[in-house]
Amino acid sequence: MPRTKGFVSDADLEAVRAAGYGDGEIGEIIGAVALNIFTNYVNSVARTEVDFPAVDLPVTA
Repeated sequence: MPRTKGFVSDADLEAVRAAGYGDGEIGEIIGAVALNIFTNYVNSVARTEVDFPAVDLPVTA
């Protein structure tokens, strides 16, 4: 959603429904995404120090 600024196409919404999610679950997904974005903004403003080590991810070709 962040790439499309919250606008979801009918096709994408139908794909989520076809995967077995109902309106309530879709609402919960939206809420989780919104909360994650909100906490990222708060942490950016607060300049929260990350207190756990970075994880080295494997490089894929």
